[in-house]
Amino acid sequence: MSTNKQNKKGKPFKYKKNYNPNNKQKEQEVLPFNVELLELPIEELSLSDFTLELLKKNRINVAADLCRKTEKDMYKIQNLNKKILLEIKKALNEKGMYIKGEGVKEEKEDKPQVPEKKGSKFAVAAAKDAKKEEISEDTEDEVEVSQTKLTTPLECKNWRKIQKGGKWGFYDGFKTVIPCMYDEVYGFVEGLCSVELDEKCGYIDTKNNIVIDFKYDLAMSFSEGLAVVEKGGKCGYINNKGEVVIPFIYDAATKFEEGEGKVKKDGKWGTIDTSGNVVWIK
Repeated sequence: MSTNKQNKKGKPFKYKKNYNPNNKQKEQEVLPFNVELLELPIEELSLSDFTLELLKKNRINVAADLCRKTEKDMYKIQNLNKKILLEIKKALNEKGMYIKGEGVKEEKEDKPQVPEKKGSKFAVAAAKDAKKEEISEDTEDEVEVSQTKLTTPLECKNWRKIQKGGKWGFYDGFKTVIPCMYDEVYGFVEGLCSVELDEKCGYIDTKNNIVIDFKYDLAMSFSEGLAVVEKGGKCGYINNKGEVVIPFIYDAATKFEEGEGKVKKDGKWGTIDTSGNVVWIK
C-alpha cells in the first residue's frame, strides 16, 4: 500500500519509513503525517531567521527532521532554548504536525483506555522511569557517565546538564559545580557558558560568576573569541568582556569558523570577518 495516499475517511496513512525522498533508508518509526508534509522544507514553516539558521546548522532541513525529535532531543541542540522550542512547536502545529511524544498516535485511538489507579505498580514504575531522566543532587554520587566509573571530575567542556525543580545547572561526575538556578544552560566554550534567566541571556564562568550581564534575547556560544547575540530583534557579535565588536545590524548571524561567519541583512547573506567587513553574496 502506498504511504502517501489517503484512505476513504480522509485520514493520512502512517508514514512508516524514515524520511528520505527516495525511500532508501530502513524502516525506523511511524510518523502519522502525509509525505508531502514531512518533505516540507523548514523555510516554509513560520520560523524566524535565527531559528532557521540554528536548525540548518544542525542538519535539520525538512519537517520530518523535527517531527522525529523529542523535546529532550531538541534541547540537545546548542543554543536552543524554551523560546525557540515553543516557536518550533507552534510552527509545526500550524501545519497539523508535532514533535515526537506529543499529540495522540492513531494506532492507540481505537484501543480502550484503562485508567491507572494512583499508587499502582504501573504508576510507580512510570514515576521511577521519569525520575531517571533527571539527575538530582540527592543521587549524584550514584551517577556514572558513559557507562564507565569516573576516577577524576570531567573537564568543564564535558560537564553534564542537570535539572532540579525546573531549573538547570551542571554536574562534573562527582558533584554539582553549577547549582540548578537557570531557566536554561548551554555548554562551556572558551571558559564561558551562555545561560538564560527570566527570558534574558548572559554568560557565566566555571565558578558561576556572571561575566556578561543578562541583557540579550538570545546568546550563542563563543567561537574564536566572539559570540553571536541578539538584542531587539537584531544580531551582532561581542567579545568575552561583553564589548560589542560588530554592531547589532543583522537579521541573522552564525559563529566564526576559521575567521569567517555568515550574516543576513535585508534578505541577503554575506560572509563577515572578525573586523566586521562583509562580502555580500550576489
